[in-house]
Amino acid sequence: MMDPESRTMTRREFLGLAASTAAALALPTATGCMSVPLRDTYALNYSKDLVLANCSLIDVLSGAAVPDAMVRIREGKVVYAGRKTDAIGAPAEIIDLGGRYVMPGLINSHVHMTLPCTSAFNPFFFPTFVRQMRRNFVLEIESGVTTVRDMASIPFVLDYFVKDVENGNLRGPRVVHSTPFVNINGSHPDIPPFDISIFAPIAVAAVGNFGFNYEGWDDLKKKIDRFVQKATFLKLSMDNRSILCGRGDVPVYTDEELKFLFDVAEKRHLRVSCHNVMKFGFSRALKYPMHSVEHIVADDFITEAEARTMADRKIAIVPTAVVGNIYAYEEAFTSLPAEYRDEEIDNELRIRREYWGGITDADCEPLIHRMNIESIAALRRLSFQQLIENKYFVVNPHIIFKGLKFGKENLRRLDAGGVMMGVGTDAGTPMNYHGTIWRELEILSRAGITNDRILRSATAVNAKICGLDDRVGTLEPGKLADIVVLDGNPLVKIEACRKPALVFKGGKLEVQRKDLRRNSEKGTVEVA
Repeated sequence: MMDPESRTMTRREFLGLAASTAAALALPTATGCMSVPLRDTYALNYSKDLVLANCSLIDVLSGAAVPDAMVRIREGKVVYAGRKTDAIGAPAEIIDLGGRYVMPGLINSHVHMTLPCTSAFNPFFFPTFVRQMRRNFVLEIESGVTTVRDMASIPFVLDYFVKDVENGNLRGPRVVHSTPFVNINGSHPDIPPFDISIFAPIAVAAVGNFGFNYEGWDDLKKKIDRFVQKATFLKLSMDNRSILCGRGDVPVYTDEELKFLFDVAEKRHLRVSCHNVMKFGFSRALKYPMHSVEHIVADDFITEAEARTMADRKIAIVPTAVVGNIYAYEEAFTSLPAEYRDEEIDNELRIRREYWGGITDADCEPLIHRMNIESIAALRRLSFQQLIENKYFVVNPHIIFKGLKFGKENLRRLDAGGVMMGVGTDAGTPMNYHGTIWRELEILSRAGITNDRILRSATAVNAKICGLDDRVGTLEPGKLADIVVLDGNPLVKIEACRKPALVFKGGKLEVQRKDLRRNSEKGTVEVA
């Protein structure tokens, strides 16, 4: 398979992506992780069935590990998954997993695949940004993610990379995606393109935008049809306040506009998802036929009645709880205020320091990481208003620390209320690097969600949220053979998900961290 960095772009493609990058970086969310390429995957014989043998099977629906199991794959789909049997005897390529654990491919149901993980922009860095965009796809599948739900990207760029994945020129997950953000001018993410670069508006006009802004009722009706093409979800933003340092209230939809948008969604057979971090947006969202709400409420507690409403109406939540860890900017304070000091928050800060201090070139393009470090450093020397004036678009740490205070309890209340909970990372936002779904799994575990529930959320529940539960999410006959092979049992220790040994997508081996070798005497392929 071609290495993701080795494909040569035409001049037209490069210029198009360069322009698109300018558009991407005119917004506060972006992607850009870099990964050291893994070794070429072992050449399996796909003309035969594949049998994954000598393994334990994680049944994500029952939450049990089935020992002495096997999985049989034919033409990219699961034929059998369960206790070892000789009942299906067609010729097969047998892979001896040496007792490892097998589970469905992970699904990341909230990402931004084509936006670099920084809000900064410099036209001289186009090659770096383009390389990062390709790397985002590699990083996700290396982490065991075989499907993503992209919750707003640059349309031209996303189409380009999705086609490269489909054509086998780039390793990456399959993608379902939303429309760009449907934004009233000045609402979330509330950064006009000119605030970043004089080139960005030109790029936006040429290739599209992370969100489309409208000014008034007539403008919305005129623009909406252009932005719902090919999408599976309609993406709204319900908050009434900005999350950025130096920003305040933002405009909200009128009831008439929301009715119109939900009518459009119904006619186009689109699910509706909304961004909300504030209780205002969350409570308002529950009044509408919402499919999912994104992020966890950060400024108040969710009530038991609200949790029951979500459960009864089958409104899912994708909490992206790891965002609270990423943006817990203790650097903004000479001394952390007493209101933000408790055992849980102290532990999150320790974990954040360990992760942030361990970032390597395999996790993120060094240039991007340096830009992010500079943004954090600016918190110490500039006021919130000065940050905006100097074009540092930094998440307000007060909102995030309150989110740490309210967020985990809100997660527990939603879990206790039986709310459909997905798993997503919001990867692509500044400093939020791709390939880190394990961080979201672990923070959910720290919040008290059981490992079996977390694994079900990251697979079967996420498949339902993405509208793909008839194709992926469980290892049932007839479904695509998206499979993650782990060295340890994630039901016992969720950290087992950090570095999958093998990853299959649609029955093809995409990621290999262990040596495979053929045992001619046994007629098997063995995992070292």
